[in-house]
Amino acid sequence: MNTHELQVASRYLAYELQKLRETSSQLMWKPGNAVEKLSRDITLEAFLIHLHILFRFFYAPLPPRQPNEVCMNDYFVPISDGENWRKDNLDKKGPILVVPGHIAAEYLTYLSTRRRDLSKFGKIYSAVHDLMRSFAESVPRDNLHPDLVAEIKI
Repeated sequence: MNTHELQVASRYLAYELQKLRETSSQLMWKPGNAVEKLSRDITLEAFLIHLHILFRFFYAPLPPRQPNEVCMNDYFVPISDGENWRKDNLDKKGPILVVPGHIAAEYLTYLSTRRRDLSKFGKIYSAVHDLMRSFAESVPRDNLHPDLVAEIKI
């Protein structure tokens, strides 16, 4: 991929991270009536979609991937630099979210809604944000769109 393609892809990452932040903050309140519960459930589903996309960016398998799919390894030259970053930031720490017996962010988010532990959403966003910041600080700045740089404040 060339620099322009990587910048375009990172602009999309900025959008996903922004939406994850916005939906996580909307999930911090407890619904009062049926309309608020429905609104919260819709927001939860949006949160999970954005989380899944970002999760896929970091944890996408090396080829084969979907055509035109961009993953974090595409930003590293040589690819061994990406593998080193992966080992230091993903493999050592494990998945962003781990539930015993499950490696699914969606499962943890579901549990947090069932247990009324609303602080989980902010923690999930913070973990993804920190991971994105570490990633962005490790790749050539020219490959990153200014929107992503602004969203993670580097």
